Amino acid sequence: GNGQRARRHAAAVHLRVTALFVVLTIVMTWPLVALLGSGVRDPGDPLLTSWILAWGAEQVSHGNVAHFFDANIFYPHHGTLAYSENLFPQALVVTPLWLATRNPVLLNNVVLVLAFITSGLGMFVLARRLSGSVFGGIVAGIVFAFSPFMFSHLPHVQIICAGGIPLSFYFLERLFEGRRWRDAFLLALVASAQMLANGYYALFLALFLVVFVAANVFLRPLVRTVRLWLQLAAAGALA
Repeated sequence: GNGQRARRHAAAVHLRVTALFVVLTIVMTWPLVALLGSGVRDPGDPLLTSWILAWGAEQVSHGNVAHFFDANIFYPHHGTLAYSENLFPQALVVTPLWLATRNPVLLNNVVLVLAFITSGLGMFVLARRLSGSVFGGIVAGIVFAFSPFMFSHLPHVQIICAGGIPLSFYFLERLFEGRRWRDAFLLALVASAQMLANGYYALFLALFLVVFVAANVFLRPLVRTVRLWLQLAAAGALA
């Protein structure tokens, strides 16, 4: 029926846009893809985040979440991973790769590539919803993912991991429109993952989600329902 055709068309659009951002990431970060397991752009932070990802993946692989922050630095202190970014969501994603290769540099570079792709796709999804335009969404995704700000922080993989920011606003906007519990749960999940992925973005995102909610409650009085307040409270509590 028409519904199935619409879903197939949407899936095809998302597949083509994903392929576009994969190609753009390869081109814009070249020769990174050719040196995934052996090269870093900078001998400072990329080596730090390579170690953080390897530590995190090792703890995840052993189910050692309770002592995740007790990293092997600054003995005899505990909780020392909290002195910097913990990269917990990123470590979850690359744990299978760690088990297969035991290559920390590979983990860092794969996360960096995925960060550009997901940042572009996250903004594409939000901008397409707000504008109704696939082309507009693509332009917004390119501007967001490949901006001078991102490339000035190329050695800082956690800064490039920004796809959860636009995705959080996407699910928040969907929650205001449809007031579905599924969107409240997805908002909490995506926002939590983004906050764990980057401590700076945790502060920015928490602040501006509150600003967005306040602005929408003021500008769209029809959304002021008990159901929505319960969903927002549940999403906040989960996050």
